Formats: sequence, C-alpha cells, structure tokens
Amino acid sequence: MKSMFQNRIFWVALLTLLVVVTSSFIPGFDLDVEHAAGLSVIAAGYVVAFAINPSGNTLAGMLTSRKFWASALGFVILLLDAFHVLPNPLNVASLSGFVVVIVAYVVALSYDPGNGWRGLLVSRKFYVAVVGVLITILDAFGLSLPDGITSESVISFAVLIGGTIAAIGLDKKPVPLPDPELPE
Repeated sequence: MKSMFQNRIFWVALLTLLVVVTSSFIPGFDLDVEHAAGLSVIAAGYVVAFAINPSGNTLAGMLTSRKFWASALGFVILLLDAFHVLPNPLNVASLSGFVVVIVAYVVALSYDPGNGWRGLLVSRKFYVAVVGVLITILDAFGLSLPDGITSESVISFAVLIGGTIAAIGLDKKPVPLPDPELPE
C-alpha cells in the first residue's frame, strides 16, 4: 500500500479522476466531454511515457522532467479553457490538435530523452511541438489564422505535427531498460 502512494502513475490517475468527477460539483466549471477526454488522454500519454522510460522516479526527478512539464502545460491549458479563462474557447479541432501534439511530444521524449534541459534548444521535437501548440491555440487568444487555414484544418496540421514528433523520437533507438524478470 505504501508503494502505491509513492507511485507517480497513481497520483496522475487520481488527479485526472478528481478533476473529471468534481467538475460536476463546481459551478461555472463546464468540463464537457471533449475537455474530459483531452485531460484523460494527456494523463494516459504521461503514464505510457513514464512506463516506457521511468527516469526520475523521485519528486526532484519529476520536477525536472520535461515529460511532466509538457503534460502539466496541457492540463493547465485545458483547465483554463474549461473555466472559460481564455479569451476565446478552443474549438473541438484546436482542442484535439493540442492534445495530439502534447501527447506525441511526451511519448517521443520517453523514447529519446535527448540531452535533458540542456539539449532543449537544439531539440527538433521541441521546435516541432512549439509550432504545433502555437497553431492550435491561435484561435484561443483571438489571433486569426493565416489566410487559407481554417479551424477544421488545424486538426490535420496537429496530426501531421504529432506524427513528425513521434518520428523524430523514434528516429533513434530507445535506451534499453533493464528487464525485471532477468537476473542481473
């Protein structure tokens, strides 16, 4: 039982469950199906990424983890949108695209962690994710999309960007993890 309370996956699942369940009890917190699904998919992406590469299994390791901060950013943006704090609400296409980009970045980081925070500014995954996030939240801040780009095409861009991030992450062989069933 003690190990369960020290497990990061348990706390992510509990936080997601609490947000989704308590949303029906907080006035003005309209967590619709799209936002609930987005939060759940980001949480699941983080759990999968942590299962693939459980590096930094301490509180300090979590607070320095790019996987954690990318997932936290996704959670915050979705909650701000659900609380109607953003100037314009995210439409379903932008919401879906945002979730795809965040999850692709988090999972790609687990396969190819790169050089940590020092390598962030030279990371192809990071720059592609930044472009993807910027494209998907342009509508939320009332900025118009460039001519010819409709809100419906945002999801196509996000899926393309998510695929690019995943391809970059899978470009290198993942760090081999020890098999717990094999003797050392």
